[in-house]
Amino acid sequence: MKNKTLKKTLLISTGLLAAGGICIGIGIAMGGSPVFYLDNEGIHLKETTACPETVQDYAGQKQLAAFEKIEVDLKYGEFSLEEGDSYSVEYLLAGDREEPVCQVENGTLIVKEGDFGETQEGNRWYFRLWGEEGERRQDDPYVKITVPKGARLKEVSVDAPWDIDLAANLFAEKLSVKTSYGEIKMEDWNGIDLSIYDEDGDIKTGNLTGNKVEITGLYGELNIGCIESAQASLEAENGSVTVFAGTQGTLDVKNSYGDTNIYGMQKADAYGYDLRTEYGEIHFSGYEMMENENGDAAEYRKQAPGSAVIRVSAENGDIKIRENVARSTLEETVAETKSVDEEE
Repeated sequence: MKNKTLKKTLLISTGLLAAGGICIGIGIAMGGSPVFYLDNEGIHLKETTACPETVQDYAGQKQLAAFEKIEVDLKYGEFSLEEGDSYSVEYLLAGDREEPVCQVENGTLIVKEGDFGETQEGNRWYFRLWGEEGERRQDDPYVKITVPKGARLKEVSVDAPWDIDLAANLFAEKLSVKTSYGEIKMEDWNGIDLSIYDEDGDIKTGNLTGNKVEITGLYGELNIGCIESAQASLEAENGSVTVFAGTQGTLDVKNSYGDTNIYGMQKADAYGYDLRTEYGEIHFSGYEMMENENGDAAEYRKQAPGSAVIRVSAENGDIKIRENVARSTLEETVAETKSVDEEE
């Protein structure tokens, strides 16, 4: 008897779920919204509930006094740092938050987006049934900071959820960049410490010169220019890694799922190597190829004649080392390499 009741209950539940799915499908076809929100008056569909008043975005543009440090903390928007004739800031930020902070204080430019404020109905909690979380509006929020060409900054810290674009030939002693859902693009950097973190998006840089370089891209490709650093570490979870190895220091690459391409600025025998891939092959330009045999990982090790060392640990992907690469742009070198690979 209990089994019959259970089967009957499951059949009814399945039927209700199917009916709900059909209703959702009809709603999508008719242009329905996947978003609803909950406040102290109950549950509301976002598109069918009239707002009590129009919310104005925060927009501004102003010249600034000179500064040596930058602190940017955005909840919703893109960020760019550009070269110009003076120090300035321009922004467009969402009006449904508290007023942002944008000021120079003790030589530090602080741009911080406010938290969500309270509406007349009280706090709102938004929910999305399907689609991309944090879907962008037609006029995307952004912050653009301009510094004079050749400006020397002590510290730059940027935390923004979307795309980050940094100026050419940036000198910052300490540079920290973090994004969740966007690309990070930057040209040449000179300084002491560099930290880049991208949860979901490609990272592309020019040449990087400093004492310590740390770059992490969880889901996206890494295209890195020439690194001249005592200690450089690159980590990718799911995506290819392409990087120029400089003439000194240790380059440490960890790549879980994707190929790793190393372009040496010197001849191959000028570097020390510690290479290993669980499921892949190891290639050298003009050198013997190592590959998996009898289920064992492909490995290659060689003592460094100088201070330049290349270490690569890959889970699933090939490791390709090319030697004596000319100092051309990253795009040109990769394009030339692709054409050679296609001919081979």
